[in-house]
Amino acid sequence: MGFKFFRVNLTAGSAEFPTTDSDSARRSRAETIMQKIGYGLINCGAGWTLDTSKNADLASFVDIPSNNSNLLWPGLFFVNTISGCKLFMAYFANYNQYGIKDFSGTGDDIIRMNDNTNRYSSGLCMSIIPAGSNNNFGDPTTTTFLPADATRIIGTVNCYYNNNDYGSYACKPTSGYVASWGLFVTPYVIVVAALRASGVTPNFDVPIYAVGRIIKDLVHSTDTATNAKYGVFAFKELGSLKYEGTQSVIYNTSYTFGPTNKSFIGLNPTSSRSTIGDLATAYLVCGSIAKADGSWINGTDTTNYSVIVYPSDSGQLSPYILNNSSGKSRWCPFAIASVSSDPDTYGIVQGDGFKGYLDSDLFRCGLGLYCQTFDNGNFICASNTYNLLLGWDPNNTDSLAG
Repeated sequence: MGFKFFRVNLTAGSAEFPTTDSDSARRSRAETIMQKIGYGLINCGAGWTLDTSKNADLASFVDIPSNNSNLLWPGLFFVNTISGCKLFMAYFANYNQYGIKDFSGTGDDIIRMNDNTNRYSSGLCMSIIPAGSNNNFGDPTTTTFLPADATRIIGTVNCYYNNNDYGSYACKPTSGYVASWGLFVTPYVIVVAALRASGVTPNFDVPIYAVGRIIKDLVHSTDTATNAKYGVFAFKELGSLKYEGTQSVIYNTSYTFGPTNKSFIGLNPTSSRSTIGDLATAYLVCGSIAKADGSWINGTDTTNYSVIVYPSDSGQLSPYILNNSSGKSRWCPFAIASVSSDPDTYGIVQGDGFKGYLDSDLFRCGLGLYCQTFDNGNFICASNTYNLLLGWDPNNTDSLAG
């Protein structure tokens, strides 16, 4: 089953998205975004419904605290009637140093981008509790808000340093710009895209992140924890403080495609990067995954380990193998792993950091034209520059193109 897809478009300066520069106006804009995304999530047909033990309706928000300030931001909680997964999302329309609170106090609730506890996520933030888990999201005023098996929190804006700047479109919107958020949804996984454009609805390209059951095939028989197939997949750089969706794509380039080189989502672990420090950087971390014991290998500590994603066999996409002008494309899955200087400590199992493969019903590496569909409409080319195919519900009515 491919992704259900919907988008939310808001024009800065309109009645529902005014440009007033105040904390109360920022909160109001954040609520507008949350209500519209919540409505789309419930009505897209993927089984998501409000957790009425926390939110009576889409206007009854749970206040979610910030780092380093008393500002509170709107949170919504959902359960899925098909999978049993639980979802938390909140929108932080503020400066990055006032992003979502580090609930645990250790920094490990938020996807890791550095070697200390300072990390800042804002914009649209999410976490998913796996199907089959008996845990729930707790009280956001306590250190135990995020259960141990919930995916680590990631936002549409992420930074590893305390900087009084912002990337949220709801923080200080510029009149006339259309800000858009696109959500790809299944009962187990949510992918988020965002972008803005002046006077027109923007085209989406590579999304920002995916959360939930992103992995399909595991390679270790002992990798059986409740969260074994769950995690975060970051398509774009986490360490750079830029507007939502404008962060650079994490990619590698292949020079085996004749006169035209090709770029692919993720990193090449066999490249000329000489040390683990060359891979373990905030700008290159591709996500967060669980060890076989259920503990998280969370992003990167920029010294010893990092989670990476890479195409498993992009060579088969070569035009010397398949005539791409036929309108078809071969494809390969994405692999996901922990690369480290000490696989005994930072492996999925002792001595081995290879995790498995992303769900190829949802994520594929393949060649195509932007918005071109494959397999009778069950996949769509989300980026022809980075050769990304995403699972697609042929009944979707909203478009990736503006």
